[in-house]
Amino acid sequence: MIALRNKKMSNNVLASRINKLRTISGLSQAAFGASIGTSQAALSAYEKGIRTPSLDILIDISNKYHVSIDWLSGLSDIPNSAQTKTYADLIKLIVLLNDNNHLDITLDRDSDILNFISADKTLIEFFKEWNEMRTLREDLENGDRLYNLWLNDAIKRYDIPLS
Repeated sequence: MIALRNKKMSNNVLASRINKLRTISGLSQAAFGASIGTSQAALSAYEKGIRTPSLDILIDISNKYHVSIDWLSGLSDIPNSAQTKTYADLIKLIVLLNDNNHLDITLDRDSDILNFISADKTLIEFFKEWNEMRTLREDLENGDRLYNLWLNDAIKRYDIPLS
């Protein structure tokens, strides 16, 4: 049974997830807003939890960015794995799960994930880069900025069909 959340809490989850989706997509508020038919000012209000997007806007976000409305609203912790068609889609899903503390992936010799992906050279390449960048993110003063620049580039580079 799903417990109903109070409006303030659900607005905070919605605001956070819209912001995370926009950030991981590498888009400015103006660009993301334009992609879903709203203004930068309205998107800013959504991301701050000041306003709640209409159902039409939520549907546009869901369709264009391949996430479920349940995930956007906080009813689910799974963005929408059924829409994963490219490595970039998979990377976005992995990063979202990791950033929401639902997944902690490391690549060491005994790692289960390494055994799982050992047949896919593209995934091995991504995970090696990702682990290096996560270390730099923690170690450097401007690590978050460097990590986000790398992630946006990686998503563009890995926008190829899953093999």
